[in-house]
Amino acid sequence: MRGSQPTLMLVTNKEPATPPAKTRQQWAAAINEAYDHTVEGYQKIAWLLVDAREGPGKLPHGDFETMVKTDLKFDPSTARMLMAVAKDLVLSNREHAHVLPSPQ
Repeated sequence: MRGSQPTLMLVTNKEPATPPAKTRQQWAAAINEAYDHTVEGYQKIAWLLVDAREGPGKLPHGDFETMVKTDLKFDPSTARMLMAVAKDLVLSNREHAHVLPSPQ
């Protein structure tokens, strides 16, 4: 409409724009919990890869490489690294988790 003033709308949210502040201990607890799940996740993925390739219920010849290349969220080099971790008694020990890659 020509000559009319623009209409301003005020939109309000019932929730605050920023979440409430956390204490250092709360942040540390949340970060440590995520870290624990990451380490456990790497270890589980590593053993699942080994089982899929070499275990009693292993995939048929050729299916493992195809799965790694096309069906997983990581590349073949990551799969090889994780399998090496699973087979290494020192690296598969949870106390040595600092040598594992960080999640991306």
